[in-house]
Amino acid sequence: MDTGASSAMTDLTTRAAAAVIGAAVGDALGWPQENRSSNLDRKAPKPAMAFRSWRRRSGGRFNPYEEDISAGDYSDDTQLLCAVGRSLAHGDGWYEWFTNIELPAFPPYQRGAGGAVLGACRAWMAGVAPWQPHKATNPRAYFNAGGNGGAMRVLPHAIAAAASGSLTDPNRVFADVTATHGHLRAAVGAAVHAAALRAGMTFEGTLGYGELIDMLLDKRDLWSVMPEPSEVPHDWINAWDSNTRTDFSGAWHAVVDEMVALLATAQKGMNAGALASEGDTLAEIGCTGSKILGAGTVSAAGAVYLASRWAANPRAGLLAAAYLPKADTDTLASMTASILGAFVGQEWMVPLDVQVQDHHYLAQLASALSATQATDRLPDRHETKSSIDRYLKDLDSASPGRRLEYVDHRTMLLESREQLPTKSSGLSVERFRLTAADGQTLQFVRIHRAPRQGLVGDQQLLPLDQAVTGGKPVVVRVGVKVSVADLDLMRRFYQELLGMTPSRTGSTFVTFNDVLALAKSDDPGLQGPSRVSVHLEVNEIESLWRQVQQHGVRIMEPLAVDAGARRRFRCLDPEGNVIEVRDVGAEAPAGADP
Repeated sequence: MDTGASSAMTDLTTRAAAAVIGAAVGDALGWPQENRSSNLDRKAPKPAMAFRSWRRRSGGRFNPYEEDISAGDYSDDTQLLCAVGRSLAHGDGWYEWFTNIELPAFPPYQRGAGGAVLGACRAWMAGVAPWQPHKATNPRAYFNAGGNGGAMRVLPHAIAAAASGSLTDPNRVFADVTATHGHLRAAVGAAVHAAALRAGMTFEGTLGYGELIDMLLDKRDLWSVMPEPSEVPHDWINAWDSNTRTDFSGAWHAVVDEMVALLATAQKGMNAGALASEGDTLAEIGCTGSKILGAGTVSAAGAVYLASRWAANPRAGLLAAAYLPKADTDTLASMTASILGAFVGQEWMVPLDVQVQDHHYLAQLASALSATQATDRLPDRHETKSSIDRYLKDLDSASPGRRLEYVDHRTMLLESREQLPTKSSGLSVERFRLTAADGQTLQFVRIHRAPRQGLVGDQQLLPLDQAVTGGKPVVVRVGVKVSVADLDLMRRFYQELLGMTPSRTGSTFVTFNDVLALAKSDDPGLQGPSRVSVHLEVNEIESLWRQVQQHGVRIMEPLAVDAGARRRFRCLDPEGNVIEVRDVGAEAPAGADP
């Protein structure tokens, strides 16, 4: 028996488990403080190695509801990491499994995902890549998406590489990231994070102060390798050329240089020692209060900096990431803790390591990844909106205790179902808690409009869940959008002078009573001949789009996916008023994946 090989495998399994569980612990600890978490408790908590339950506002502007988040629950960061891990179990068929099964199946149970990921999921659900021109895609928005949605899920690739004795495959990492994000900041950031994790899986000795940053700068060739053209999807480069109008090689090297500069900033902060301000260094990297705080490169540099600074005291590093003001704290803490877990192990996480959601499942996933027992298997189908809708319709009628096979090929046991509170009249929101056969827990939220009786012309109004599955298009919400030059002045007029209460606010808009929306005039959704537009939310938007075309209505913008990952078209009524029509899907939260 080769005891050396056995010991190395055991060590890898231990480190892999520490990294995966660390990622989930950081995610769960940082999620309540995340800059876009929609936490209803605005008080800044004191940093503590303790999970807490909290309450968040969900559903976007038009389907608002509140839900309780249990202490230790993780968000989309860990959910996507698990989806990649399950895909890798299928060997060479991992990419097809990820894009045909896992991504289409993700939206119904996701918790806090950004617009870039959800837009890509919708594209794969329609059977097309997000960079391809199609009514379900927005290639320009895709190539502008450089968020950390790729970096935060790259850990399974690092574990699989360490298990096979190879370096992290840059082509595989690039393929994974570009399934949802087209900007090279996403790809390069993921490559750096994968390199840091891969180093931790086989590192011997004690990680020194600042050593990881030096390692990544000295060995930049390990993560800066441009993907082989033959390994990039055949139509991806063509789409890059037509949408970005830039040379791919030049753009790649420019982002690599940007990444090197961020690591150099982190190194400068380390070299200043006790005189350095951790907050100032993270701000200079871009982790706080900046427009690119969620970029893949920024998150990777921030996580490497914190892991390097606190290698001797990993709990302090986790707390610094999870409670950093005005930051993407769940992802930063997840990435930081996964690096520290890979280098240091799991003991420092006690007791959070056994309190985090699905800790047994996470450990089993890490063990499977480190055992390299992948079985080459291609999916026998790709999941579509229709197949997912059929499952959700079955779920609506299911009682606790029933088992249903989800579209990701896992059998789910329905544990419970509960009504969630909402202040929107006529809105019914129900949450279903399920446990998969592999041990992961998932929560599906179902939103319905109350049945409305009566006739509109010759059309019977149906409950939303019935109308969506087939039939004529139904308008389920009407609103008025006003383009304004001075948003703050107009907000104060309606709120302070007229006494109206805002129902939702953002940097470019404010909504009153979920009906009147004031939006900055430079909002790209408001370009047109009128400062006032009528906003309609409908089900079956494709059906209405065909109907509008058949009747010769004047079209301003054809049916497409907007920057918020929702389908939309804009037309004019007979007297030239702007009509904006969107589907009923919940909007991506403000500040979602850049």
